[in-house]
Amino acid sequence: MRPLMSVVITAHNEGNEVSRTIESIRANSSSSPEIILVDDASTDGCCDELVQDEALRIIRRPTRVGVANSRVEATRLARGAVIAYFDAHQRVETDCLEKCAKVALENSAIVTPDILDFDGQIRMHGAYAVICRQQRYMTAEWKHRVPSGGLGRVSALRAPTYLIPRRVYSRVEWSRQLRGWGGSEGAVSLKAFFAGVPILHLCGPLVFHQFKPKFHYDVDWPEIWRNQAINTRICFDERSWYDYWLPVVFEAHIDEAVRMELESDVIRAEHLEFSKLKVRRDDEFWTSLVFQSIPIQLN
Repeated sequence: MRPLMSVVITAHNEGNEVSRTIESIRANSSSSPEIILVDDASTDGCCDELVQDEALRIIRRPTRVGVANSRVEATRLARGAVIAYFDAHQRVETDCLEKCAKVALENSAIVTPDILDFDGQIRMHGAYAVICRQQRYMTAEWKHRVPSGGLGRVSALRAPTYLIPRRVYSRVEWSRQLRGWGGSEGAVSLKAFFAGVPILHLCGPLVFHQFKPKFHYDVDWPEIWRNQAINTRICFDERSWYDYWLPVVFEAHIDEAVRMELESDVIRAEHLEFSKLKVRRDDEFWTSLVFQSIPIQLN
């Protein structure tokens, strides 16, 4: 029987958190979701003792490819009507996932619950898209104010957990060209906006997230810039890319190899394929998503 839900967990050197996250999902989910764990070349043995069975499938990567690519690979194996994406350091309240899955299927929408850090200090109610002041690419900020209704529209994702119905996944899926850390939630947020896929926040159901003071692995800024450039190149039209995004935002931060990669047949094909899914114009990104003036280069 096809499960209601598949849970995709990505892990890289997470210690005991991986097994604790899996235990929490199993103990607090009434729908018996299948779990697909991607061990993205961990070196600390965090996934070594986990045993694969019908309810837990494990993908072991010999070299690290990063969050987005790991999720793409796991999703291709997923059988559920809804896919829930987790980091390996989270906990979930009872039936949180089932409540979110119901809303996701009813609305053909991406759904995110409330997120609370492990020490219980900060509760987030979804996120909204902004332009990063320093880097000038799209990012997201948490919403801390309690919404007036139980279900509301938000404009971006910032961190797991979120659920995507299988029937809309192909409109927002990650590029397999993304590497390492950075840009994975931004990719889904940007594609969802342009493809007209709602991102909804369901207030009440709760997931706990361990927000760490620093990364437990190397974060490579050139790789982050590369990921952000790939997302932008795929989602915006030629004029927006060549007149604004490339010269104004990215050119100073990417080398010639990345520049050539952005012009490769693979990236161009992804760009053309996504352009067929777009229901919003590029100028709406500025006026309706990040609420800024259209750059003078595009006027």
